[in-house]
Amino acid sequence: MCGICGIYHWAHDRNDLPDEKSVTQMVSTLRHRGPDEMGVYVKGPVALGTARLSIIDLSPLASQPMVINEGDYVICFNGEIYNYIELRKELEKEGIVFNSVSDTEVLLRLYIQRGIACLDALRGMFAFAIWNRSTQTLFLARDRAGEKPLVYYYRNGIFAFASEIKALLSLPEIPQEIDPISLHYCLHYVNVPAPYSAFKHIRKLPPAQYMIVSRNALETGRYWHPRFSKDNLIKDPREAEFELEQCLSETVRIMCRSDVPIGATLSGGLDSSAVVAMMNREIDTIDTFCVSSQIHGNDPEFDAARSVAEKYHTRHHELTFNQDHLVNIRDVIHSFDEPINSFVPLHAHSLADFISQHVTVALTGNGGDELFGGYADHHHLYRLDKKLRLWNRLNKSGIGRLASLSPLPGIRRSHKKYTDLQKIPINRIAAEIRLNHAQAFCAEVYSSKMKSIVADCDPSLLLIESFDDYGASNLLDGFLFQQLMVGSQHSIVDIPDITGMTNSLEFRSPFLDVKMIELAMRIPGNMKIHQGHKNSGGKLILRKAMRDYLPRDILCMKKAGFGSSIPYRTWILRDWSEYVEDKLKSPFLNQCGLFDIQKLQKMYDLAWAGKPAPLEMLWGIVMISQWLEEYF
Repeated sequence: MCGICGIYHWAHDRNDLPDEKSVTQMVSTLRHRGPDEMGVYVKGPVALGTARLSIIDLSPLASQPMVINEGDYVICFNGEIYNYIELRKELEKEGIVFNSVSDTEVLLRLYIQRGIACLDALRGMFAFAIWNRSTQTLFLARDRAGEKPLVYYYRNGIFAFASEIKALLSLPEIPQEIDPISLHYCLHYVNVPAPYSAFKHIRKLPPAQYMIVSRNALETGRYWHPRFSKDNLIKDPREAEFELEQCLSETVRIMCRSDVPIGATLSGGLDSSAVVAMMNREIDTIDTFCVSSQIHGNDPEFDAARSVAEKYHTRHHELTFNQDHLVNIRDVIHSFDEPINSFVPLHAHSLADFISQHVTVALTGNGGDELFGGYADHHHLYRLDKKLRLWNRLNKSGIGRLASLSPLPGIRRSHKKYTDLQKIPINRIAAEIRLNHAQAFCAEVYSSKMKSIVADCDPSLLLIESFDDYGASNLLDGFLFQQLMVGSQHSIVDIPDITGMTNSLEFRSPFLDVKMIELAMRIPGNMKIHQGHKNSGGKLILRKAMRDYLPRDILCMKKAGFGSSIPYRTWILRDWSEYVEDKLKSPFLNQCGLFDIQKLQKMYDLAWAGKPAPLEMLWGIVMISQWLEEYF
C-alpha cells in the first residue's frame, strides 16, 4: 500500500526533463500514505515516486519504484493484489523467475507477459503506473470499484499523476483554480465524482479504466464491463445462499494475507459482522473496532458490535465520538483536498486514527448495502418497479382507462402517478429520485453567476450512463449498479481510502472484490429485497447466508448507517453553531460569487428556529467554505 506519483514530459517540442526535486516534493506530500519508505526513479522524460506502507514482503526487494530489466520496465503501485500468490504460480510455470515475494513484482511481470490483458486476471484494489522504456509509454490503471484513487493533469506537454490532489498541487506548473461545475456535482453526489475534481485542470481516472500516455497522445479505455443477463441468474435461493457464503469466505481468506497486524471494523451491522464471522476462520484472535456516541446513554451500535465481538472472542476496541472532535475539521479537509458533503468523514477520520494505533490493515463491510439492497431506496424502487409493471399491464388491457374514471380519488391519483412515471425512461427514474432534493436546494442557494455556469450541466447523466452500462431491465438492478459505481463512491471507497491512508492504515473490503460483485449481479432482486423485510434493511439473501454465523438480533436488525447514532444535527444547531455561522458568512465563500449568502443564512436561521431546513446540505456548503479558506 503506497502513495504514488509521477511526471511524464510527453511533448516532442519540450526540451526540459522532469527533475528529481519535483518528484521528491510530490512524494513528500504523500508521506502519510507510506511512512515506511520513500523512493524515486528519474530517467529521460519520466520521473516516478512512491511513499511505501509495507504490508506484503517487508524486505528491500519489494521497494518501489520497482525496476526490471535494467530500466526496461518501472512500476509504482498503490494497493493490494489479493490473488498474487495464485498469479505468481501461473507465471512461474511459464518460466518467470522472481526476485521478491511481493505482489508488486507479480503485477509488473504479469503486465510484461500479457499487456493490458493483465487487468482481467487481477483481484484487488489498485492504482498503478508502469513505464515502458522501449515504447516510451506510461500505462496506468485503476481497480474495478475505484477503491484506490488516481488523479492526473494533462496539459502544456506535461502529464502528471498522483494518489492525491495535493501532490499535483505541489508542482508550480499546475494552476490552482476552482471548478464550479465540480462543486455542483459535489452537492449532488456528496463528493466530487470521477472524472471531475474540485480543481479545474485536475481530473480523476474513473473506476475500471486504464490510460496509456505516449508522445503527444493520451488513450483511455474501460477494461471491465459487467453486464446484467437474465440467462445467468441464480434461480434457486438455496444455491444463492450457498454461493454467497462460499464467496464471502474465500474472499475474506485471501484478504487476510498480510505480513503486518490485521483487524476489522465492527459496527454491529450485518455486513461488518459477516466479515468478522468469516475472519474468525482465518485469524485466531481478531482486533475489532467500533465508533459511536454514548451521549444519550446506551448506544445500539456499541451494543450490537459487542454481541458479535463476544461471540467470536475478539479484542474489541470502542471509540466514543463527541462534539469536541470538530477540532479535526481542517485535517479532514486537507486529507480529502476537496469539499465532501457529508458528516461521515469526521468520525471516520477519528476511527481510522484509533485503529492505526493497533493494526495496519482492517477489513470492512463496505459495499454490502450497495450489492444486496440495504438501503430504503432499494426497497422503494423494488416496490415502484412492481407497481409500474402492474399499471403498464392494466393500461395495455384497457383497465387503466377505467381507473382514470374511477369515483375514488385514490385510484385516480395512482393511475396518473404511474402513467406519468411510465413516460420517463427507466434509466432516469432512480436518478431523478436520488438527485431531486439536491437540485431543489441548489436552485435556491446558487447565485445568478453559478446558475449561468451550470445551466447546461446535468449531474444525473453519470447515473444514467451507469444504468445503461449495466444493461439492467428493472429499477432495482439498475440502481444497485448506479450506487456501486457512482452514487456511493464517497462512502464505500473515497472515505475509507482517504481517512485510512491519512493515518497510514489500509482498509480492505471483501464485498468489493470482483468475484463478489459478479456474484451479486447473478442474484435476482426478489432474493435481495422482500416486501416484508423493510424494517430489517433488506439484504434478505445475505441474512439467510449468515444465519448460522450471527446472533438473531443482528440478522433482524433494522438498517442503520455508519455512525448513525452520532447527533450531528443537534451539534450543528448547538455546540457547532458558532463554527457553522462563521463558515456561512465567510468572506472566501462570498468572494467566490457562487452562492447566495443571504439565503444560506436564512435557511440556517429557520433550522435554528426549529423549522424544516436542509441541514445536511447546509453542512455541504460549510465544507465548501472551509475548503476555500484552506486552498484559496
